Amino acid sequence: MAEQNGVTFDQVSKAATSMLSKGITPTVRNVIAVTGGRTETVSELLRDYNDKRNAEVLKMANELGS
Repeated sequence: MAEQNGVTFDQVSKAATSMLSKGITPTVRNVIAVTGGRTETVSELLRDYNDKRNAEVLKMANELGS
């Protein structure tokens, strides 16, 4: 999923991960400040990122028996 001006899932993912590591909430506005792009596109990509991240966390929790 790439926007015409080049905002990709990979860019959004890297920006969000970097923000999380610094204790910053990766909101649509915060990610746009880093990557640029349209609100709709970044919102969709950030939602996809959060869904994938949550699925990974749930999988790890299940493996640990939590």
